[in-house]
Amino acid sequence: MKKVVESFAQAVAELGCVTARLDEVQIVAFMDAIVRARRIFCIGVGREGLSTRGFTMRLMHLGKEAHWIWDDTTPAIGPGDLLIATSGSGEIGHVDYVFDQAVAHGAETAVLEVG
Repeated sequence: MKKVVESFAQAVAELGCVTARLDEVQIVAFMDAIVRARRIFCIGVGREGLSTRGFTMRLMHLGKEAHWIWDDTTPAIGPGDLLIATSGSGEIGHVDYVFDQAVAHGAETAVLEVG
């Protein structure tokens, strides 16, 4: 049992390290963008993509119209919409392409770099 408790303690400590690096101004701006968005579109790949897909579902649970970019029923993005892109490396070709298209079609964007 001690091994489990030590693992939980380590996870909490690691979360504390992440929390210490957060910029409250950026977090508030991100939350404001979510609140004002007409619709929210999310994209990511790998582990970040899995988390982002879950976040998309949580946005829907909060009553926001949210779409995962790769779903067949995802509508076209445009003004008043928000694209949330997550990336570990910051350089993934198809995520960059979708980001550029969102900007070209007048959407607001938020990029979350994980790493």
